[in-house]
Amino acid sequence: MKANFDAHFNGMVPGTGALRSLNSDLIPIVDPALGHVIGYKDRRLVHSEGDFHVGIQAYIVCTNEEGQIEVLVQKRSGVVDIAKGQLDQSLATQILAKDGGGLRAALIRGLKEELDIDEEEIEAVPLGLHSELKIYKKYAADPDLYNREFIYLSFVQIKRRDIRSKNPKVADLEWVSWAEYVRRMKESPENFTKTAWFYIMNPDILHQTEQELERFINKASTKPLLCPLEKAYFYSYPGRYDITISVYKDKRVFMHVFDHKTKKIARFDDIRSVDPCEGKNHRHVAVYITKKSGENFLWLNGDMKRIHRQADTHSKRCLAKMTAQILKDIARLEEEAASDQDLKLAWALKRKFNYIFDILRTRVLSGEMLFFDSLPADETGDFGIREYPDNIILVTIPGTYDPPHYAHIELLFDAMIHESENAHGKRTAYALFFTPVGDFAPGPSGTSWKSEKTDSKTRHEMCSKVSGLFYPLMQTSEISLRHPEEFGTKNAASLLKALRDRTEFTPVRFVVAIGTDTYRKWGKNISAVLQEEKGKYPGVDFSVLIRESWQDPLEDNLAAGLPEGVKLLKGVYSLPVRSTRVREGHMNLLPGSVQKYIKLHGLYPSAPAVTAGAAEVPPVSEIPKTDLQNEAA
Repeated sequence: MKANFDAHFNGMVPGTGALRSLNSDLIPIVDPALGHVIGYKDRRLVHSEGDFHVGIQAYIVCTNEEGQIEVLVQKRSGVVDIAKGQLDQSLATQILAKDGGGLRAALIRGLKEELDIDEEEIEAVPLGLHSELKIYKKYAADPDLYNREFIYLSFVQIKRRDIRSKNPKVADLEWVSWAEYVRRMKESPENFTKTAWFYIMNPDILHQTEQELERFINKASTKPLLCPLEKAYFYSYPGRYDITISVYKDKRVFMHVFDHKTKKIARFDDIRSVDPCEGKNHRHVAVYITKKSGENFLWLNGDMKRIHRQADTHSKRCLAKMTAQILKDIARLEEEAASDQDLKLAWALKRKFNYIFDILRTRVLSGEMLFFDSLPADETGDFGIREYPDNIILVTIPGTYDPPHYAHIELLFDAMIHESENAHGKRTAYALFFTPVGDFAPGPSGTSWKSEKTDSKTRHEMCSKVSGLFYPLMQTSEISLRHPEEFGTKNAASLLKALRDRTEFTPVRFVVAIGTDTYRKWGKNISAVLQEEKGKYPGVDFSVLIRESWQDPLEDNLAAGLPEGVKLLKGVYSLPVRSTRVREGHMNLLPGSVQKYIKLHGLYPSAPAVTAGAAEVPPVSEIPKTDLQNEAA
């Protein structure tokens, strides 16, 4: 049976290849975009700090003498940290560090540890392996817990029924008919774990599960069971309602809301886009809904309220154009891939930008997100816009850009999404800026920064090639060409001069986005420059956002002592590409326009494309297309 099992379970949690020897019960934490491993934590911290991790569930099934399908139901004991004494699926565990990132390895370990079931006595197959299922859970019994998971479900068939557990986490086991299992859960969902309830509360998911279960029992298919869902998100918080948002591969979108008081499920369709918002401190869930008609609504605590706000036509058109251009460029990278590693990096790039653009799409359609008509290249220019927003957020990265690459773009968008989470409910205009430093810009010590760098005019021209893909959301500032001796952050802040006389553009938030390594070298300098700039621009909120790289986490002492106005963005995947490698001739993950510019001007040594190691990128997989591709057409 093992060979057949291996054929089904070829999935690996991304980013684990070099860490398989880590033999511990630590839980790998993953980023929300790719599910890429970005660190390891103790179970208690994972469940209290809300780190995304990977959950493994299984229905252990058999047929009784009457031919009915029966499922093994587990009752959790009082020693577990979550859902004490509740009924659960046959198996519910998480991928641990000692599983080496393998979905199959985690399932086999869980079956053995919890139920004393050996791999050789089972038939197993995953359900919906390529669907993205995420669960967000909080608990009335312990408000300090915040549990977020990517989940994977399997069917496991076993012939023997005398299954017993010596594991202290398991209080009891019972075989019941599938129909009885569903009936009990529908009548008393409070007796079951939240994850078990997710698979039953949505009638569409339940129907598909039952269809595939029948096929599995009757051996109608030996292939991994497919699921029409592209993604599903489940929000279960203390209170009256549980929500499932389902997006299908044919682009249908539904929201199901279960009312624990009435025991009824309401289904909302005719939906074009949904944008869940967990609220401050994750205390509740509100959902912004855009109907196919273009009307916008806010669902909150059982009430659907219409929002008299429409999507900005200009912003919709610009976003569709950006999406089409960037996906075309990524397709070029795939076509030019010279190795499996090239494909893996292109996979990561495609999935990350699909994730980014899907979020931007929901917020543009909801009318919350606006793009300017035009952006200034220097302080003498103008921020052109037809409809004045409630507020403005400018995000900039001062840097050398020798040369600019996709990781720079990714950082700007990560910062933009972070800021948009905090701007929920406000009509906000966004602008992103590359601000290359000048030829004589001082370093942290006051001496010239990177004296061997490519000349400023060339670096500005390369940045303009990149920002042109995203204009008018993104622009390259040319201020350092006229002030080559100034700090990059000071020149970046000079863009605010173009807003100073526009009283309708208040309030304004100015964000400097940087990585952990930049903060170590430049943190004090950046904060000092921004403190000085505050006096020039009253009413502007200055902030520094440090994106903590999974490759390079910020030290605890630095993270604990961040000054006012400096925030740490954690748990975000960052593309493993660096300017140093590009200057050595490795051109992977450079936008095509920059590659052409480099070749035309002979800027860097020519070398075959070489990517990062297998541990740094996800496995090759099929990525769902974003709706914006259709809108671009």
